[in-house]
Amino acid sequence: MNKYINFTLENIEKEHICCAIGDPKHQAGVNNKKEWIKSKLKDGHILLMGSRKF
Repeated sequence: MNKYINFTLENIEKEHICCAIGDPKHQAGVNNKKEWIKSKLKDGHILLMGSRKF
């Protein structure tokens, strides 16, 4: 079953944005990406991310 996450300014800090950059050594990149996403959300953009459980 597919699950969709609607990212908001309220939930972005607790949501996992990408399994490829989940390693702690990439945390700076994750933080930068989340800040960029926050700026786009403030501009009115919508971000939905699909997650598929196998």
